[in-house]
Amino acid sequence: MGNQRSQLRGHNDAVTGVVFAVNGQRILSAGLDRTIKIWSPVAPPRQARLTLQAHTERAWAVAFSPDSRVLASVSGMEKSGELKLWEAATGKQLIVVSAPKGLRCVAFAPDGKTLATGCFDNTVQLREAATGKVLRVFKGHQGGINSLSFSPDGRRLATASLDKTAKVWDLATGEDAMTLKGHKDWVLSVAFAPDGKTIATASKDNSVWLWDAANGKLQRTLDGHTQAVEGLAFSPDGKTLATASWDQTVRLWDVATG
Repeated sequence: MGNQRSQLRGHNDAVTGVVFAVNGQRILSAGLDRTIKIWSPVAPPRQARLTLQAHTERAWAVAFSPDSRVLASVSGMEKSGELKLWEAATGKQLIVVSAPKGLRCVAFAPDGKTLATGCFDNTVQLREAATGKVLRVFKGHQGGINSLSFSPDGRRLATASLDKTAKVWDLATGEDAMTLKGHKDWVLSVAFAPDGKTIATASKDNSVWLWDAANGKLQRTLDGHTQAVEGLAFSPDGKTLATASWDQTVRLWDVATG
C-alpha cells in the first residue's frame, strides 16, 4: 500500500492540474477557483508559497518550463481563453495571450523554446515560448484537446482528444504522422515514455493502452480501473506508469509486463 505523505490544502474548487518542478522542490497546481498555487512540499508547513489570482475563467492546466524558471497556465471555456506565462520565483506575470476559444492544456517542449496549447475548438497550437506567438496550428482532431506530450527529442507531439483518438504530429512539417484509434470513449490523457519508444493513452472507457511510438501498433492494454482514467505519468526510468482515475485510485503498473 502507498502511504500518503501530506496534503496540500488551499484551493476552493476542484484542482485540475498539478506538476512537479524538475528539482522536486516545488509543486504547481491549477484550480477551477481560477487560481494558480506554488507549493513547497519538502518542509512543513506545507502551504502555498504563492497564490496567483491567475484567470477570470477556469484554470485548466499548468506547466513548468524545463529549467523551472517559467510557468505557463491556460484557462477558458468554449468562447474565450488565455495563455499566461509567469516568473516562477516571484509570480510576476510575463505575458498574456488571448485565444478566441478556451485553452484546455499546455506543455513545454524539452528545449524550452516552444510550447504547445490544446484548444476546445479541436486545434493544437505550437507557440514561441518567449512571446506566446502561434508558430503553427495543427488541425485534424474532431473533438476538443485534453492532453499534450512532447517526445523526449522534441520532434513530435502527441495529443489526446474527445474524438476518442490520440494523434502524433511531426513538428517540423505539421503533418499528422499517426492516429491511435481503438478507445471506446474520450481519450483524456497521453504521455510519451522517457525513451520515446512508447506512448500511453488513458480513456473515459476505463482503460490505459500502450502503443509503439514508431509505428502506432497497440502493444498492451492495462485494465483494472472501474471508472475513467484521467491522468498518466511515467517514472523517470520508464519502467513504471502511474494512472489516476475517477474511481478514486492511483495505480502503478509495470510497463514491461502490464
